[in-house]
Amino acid sequence: MTNGCAKRSRPSRRASKQARWHIHRGFCQYQSACEERRQLEFDVGELSQQLTQALCAAGWSPDQARNANVHQLAGMLTTT
Repeated sequence: MTNGCAKRSRPSRRASKQARWHIHRGFCQYQSACEERRQLEFDVGELSQQLTQALCAAGWSPDQARNANVHQLAGMLTTT
């Protein structure tokens, strides 16, 4: 009878280990995505600040520069 219990618990242990591994892997992927998002947010902030400074240097007011539509700006660059 002990043999039957041992045989039943092996697949259960294997499933438990596999579930823990999937959870751990998912958590690691989540942490990696969060770090990537944090880095992208920083990069976007830096580029936004540089764009605002460049537009102000070109004669735009700070409010106009901060509210500039980048899609329209890109269109202006491709038509000139």
